[in-house]
Parts: sequence; C-alpha cells; structure tokens
Amino acid sequence: MMEKRDFQDSGYRILSVILVNSQFNRQLNIDFSHGEVSSEVDMGVEYNQPNPENIFSVYLNLEFKSLRNSETEVSCTIKMAGVFQKYGEPSLPINDFCQVNGPAIIFPFIREHISSLSFKAGIGQILLPPLNFTKK
Repeated sequence: MMEKRDFQDSGYRILSVILVNSQFNRQLNIDFSHGEVSSEVDMGVEYNQPNPENIFSVYLNLEFKSLRNSETEVSCTIKMAGVFQKYGEPSLPINDFCQVNGPAIIFPFIREHISSLSFKAGIGQILLPPLNFTKK
C-alpha cells in the first residue's frame, strides 16, 4: 500500500520546461582522425520576478563550441526556460532559487537536447558533464 504524503505549505513547483531557442552548426567535412579536439562551454542565467499568480521563468542559456586546431567544427546555442510557481513563503529566497535550483532543474533538459542534436548530426553524442550550480 502506498503511503500518503503531505506536501509542504511553501516552496517552488515546476510547471514546464520549454525550448526557447536552438541553433546547431557543424562543418560538412569533419576529419575525425586528425588533431586534438577541445571544447568550450559558456552558460548564463536570466529570470523574471513573479507575476500576481506567483508564476515566474528562469532561462538557461548555453553556448557550446568544439574546436580542432583553433577552428570551430561544431557550435550550438540553446536557450531553455523553466516556468515555476512560488507558493507560500519559502525559506529559500527567490533570487537564490533562480540562480541555483532553477538552472539545476533545466540543465538536464539542455544536456539531453545537445546529445540528441549531435547524434543526429552524425558526430556522435556530445555528453556535457553534470554541473553543481552551487559552486560557481
């Protein structure tokens, strides 16, 4: 028998995760047998304040580049939004939630998206490592 669970009187709940923008580019002819490959990843977070219904969005922006001999072979820009609702008076301030918890919830969706895109582009899967958003 399943145990009934009471939820807290305050906190944040996720309503949806939405792909806002996605751009993927690759060179047509990539020589996978030569040279060392390096990658660059840059991320940014944006968010808005809650509306009267306490609904707000957190945006996670990711830019990825794969370089060989200083030449960009693959690049990707992804922007995803998490739509959240604040209920009650959470102990975690909303700005902290938007800088740490919100992006941590969205990031696995971005990881899956870039992995799928790279596989479909015929370059194998790009697997971004998990990130700890509390350590910047």
